Amino acid sequence: MMKAATLPLALILLLTVVPASKAQTPPQETAVNEAVYRQANCITLRQKLADGRAAQDRGAFSTAAKLYDDAWDLVQKIGSGVEAERDQTIAGLAAVRLELARAAQRHGDYKEARTQVDDVLRVDPTNPAAIEFKS
Repeated sequence: MMKAATLPLALILLLTVVPASKAQTPPQETAVNEAVYRQANCITLRQKLADGRAAQDRGAFSTAAKLYDDAWDLVQKIGSGVEAERDQTIAGLAAVRLELARAAQRHGDYKEARTQVDDVLRVDPTNPAAIEFKS
C-alpha cells in the first residue's frame, strides 16, 4: 500500500518541479552574463593584439595575420567600448596583409596578393595603400 501511494506522490512532485526548472532567467542575470562575456572577449582581444604585434615584429606575417583576423572577429562581437583596440586591429591587419600581398606579388602569385588586399579592404574599405595596391 505504501508503494502505491508513493508513486503518484513522486510523479506529482516531479511534474511540479519540471516547469519551474524551465523558467526564464531574470533580466539581471542575463545582463551580468553579457557583461562577463564582453569582459572575457576584451581580455582575449587585448591578448590577440599583443600576440599579433609580437608575431609581426618577428616577421611571422602569416601568424600575425591570423591573430589580427581573430582580433577583428572579437571587435565585431564586442561592439562599442573598444575603439582603441579596433584601431590597433585595423592598423595591424592592414600592415601585415599588405606585406603579405607585396610578398605574393614579388613571387608572381597575383591571386594571393589580391586575396590579401581584399582582406584589408574588408576591414578598412578606405585604406589608401590597399586601394592603390589593388589598382
